[in-house]
Amino acid sequence: MEDPNKKQKSLVESLMAYMMKNHYEDYMNLKYDVLINTSESVIKQNYAPFGEEVFKDIIAFFEEREEYEKCQTLVDLKKKILNKEKKVH
Repeated sequence: MEDPNKKQKSLVESLMAYMMKNHYEDYMNLKYDVLINTSESVIKQNYAPFGEEVFKDIIAFFEEREEYEKCQTLVDLKKKILNKEKKVH
């Protein structure tokens, strides 16, 4: 029997890939909303192992659109997450 969590994850990944390819602006806005509305512990668990690269594309996207408030929010979040990760190790 197939694991329902694996199937759900596959569906979500497929939808996100579709959005990224065909609706990039909506994809980036969704990514932003998820990042700022998700607890730091969840973000740390999923993003910190990848380092700064995870935030690079989304910050650049909003810089290009001159949405500097969003950029600052993301930079602050990135610092919190990555600094906590450094302290743990």
